[in-house]
Amino acid sequence: MLRRVLVIGGPGTGKTTIVRAICQIADAHGWRSLRAAPTGRAARRLSEATMANFKARCSMLQLNVDIVESNIEEIIALSDIVCTATSIEVGEGPLFSGLPSKPHLHINAVGADFPGKVELPLDLIKSSFICPDFRAQALVEGECQQLGESDISADLEEVVRNPAKFKYVQNQRSVFDSTGWALEDQVVMDLFMEHAFALGLGQYIKIETISDDSKNPYHFMKRQVGALTVGR
Repeated sequence: MLRRVLVIGGPGTGKTTIVRAICQIADAHGWRSLRAAPTGRAARRLSEATMANFKARCSMLQLNVDIVESNIEEIIALSDIVCTATSIEVGEGPLFSGLPSKPHLHINAVGADFPGKVELPLDLIKSSFICPDFRAQALVEGECQQLGESDISADLEEVVRNPAKFKYVQNQRSVFDSTGWALEDQVVMDLFMEHAFALGLGQYIKIETISDDSKNPYHFMKRQVGALTVGR
């Protein structure tokens, strides 16, 4: 029988402590558990409660890297590349301000995906080469919503088409304002497929049916089973 438990309560009543205890019990018994939260603040609290087994959850990736806990000041100061994909709420940004960084720091800004939701401070954006994937969309809901259109350096398409022209950006601070573009998904998927076939990984599965007759929308209902045809 599937049992559900709802934990409710006002601020300071111990909801996070209860969730943390449940997670620890599940981990101690080796039970597989999934944790999710619908809002930004709850998601951050949940992330804190489950951080203890972060390394274990990443072990399935079999990456030859060390996972080290740090703070945002150290991350910004020491990193060459930073990816921001947080659940910060509307009006609560930026994530940091006035922190020193390497002169060639590159930031993949992914978390800003709603009007009023930003992760990066305005002074950092204005002093960086900023490149959105989809200019019109970024001006509404990305980091670029803090800027005017004339402040944007170049679109992703322009940079990809003219790599030599923008090679100088490697030596300065830059921001990729990613609000999501279907073409990016397609390019990445094609790359994954290319490497998977080359390495002999995975299994090809046909997940859609395309009719041989464009005028017959019910083609999928007719299946050939050996010499027997079923369906009409």
